[in-house]
Amino acid sequence: MAITPQNGYLTPVDDFVVYQPEMLGVWLVPIDEKYVEIESSYFGLKEWNVNNVSLGEILEKTTDKDGFESRYVILTAKQATEAFRVLDNSLNIFLFFEENASGKKSYYFVEVRPILPFETLENKYHYEISDSTAKPSEPIGCNESDGMLPIPSP
Repeated sequence: MAITPQNGYLTPVDDFVVYQPEMLGVWLVPIDEKYVEIESSYFGLKEWNVNNVSLGEILEKTTDKDGFESRYVILTAKQATEAFRVLDNSLNIFLFFEENASGKKSYYFVEVRPILPFETLENKYHYEISDSTAKPSEPIGCNESDGMLPIPSP
């Protein structure tokens, strides 16, 4: 698979299909409004518009496990698909704002990553596969029809 830089992100080319996770971990860090102009020049700034997922609500669910404070949620099904689409199907860090009912904007750095099948997540820095004997529902493998990649040699 060839990967090309596009708008500061690495983007797959050659008609490869982007993995659509069934579960998506979404972490966020609030950012003070006075830093938004500086940070938006590098990260861009988008409005968060994922149905039924409020960044403010995620912020309220701060967890502290083993000394690691995290503000995250694990999205599933349609919410995971929609959020991953809003995040350009990538694992980059984004800057989003969300407006509350009174019109006040709040700003957040948002980072995501797919949660693998059978993975349990304690915090952003610790995860494990809960059942190592579990088998995927479909076989995983490579076929000639997947294509060939050159292997660089010195």
